[in-house]
Amino acid sequence: MKKVKMHIFLISLLLIFTIYCYIFGCPFRNIVGIPCPTCGVTHALVALVHLDFRAYIQYNFMAVPLAIAVLIAFHLKLFKHKKILTTIVLSIAIINFFIYLKRIF
Repeated sequence: MKKVKMHIFLISLLLIFTIYCYIFGCPFRNIVGIPCPTCGVTHALVALVHLDFRAYIQYNFMAVPLAIAVLIAFHLKLFKHKKILTTIVLSIAIINFFIYLKRIF
């Protein structure tokens, strides 16, 4: 029961942060002046829900893989093949980082 409460708490924090970023923009970008590696993910997912694929790609086409990676990372203990899933999550993070470098330079 304690783990379920912790998961609900973490998911609630993530949801609140997502809503904050959607309304006010990325805190990292607002402070530092350059986009963070996940900038545009919230807007991209909202565009995808509206079936606006062009906007999804323009905002951040890594949004779906990143969302899946976050869900897997938060719930890794529920799966049997932890090493494979950890490798997948890390691969998505590395690919996103290189795409991020290409976007800012």
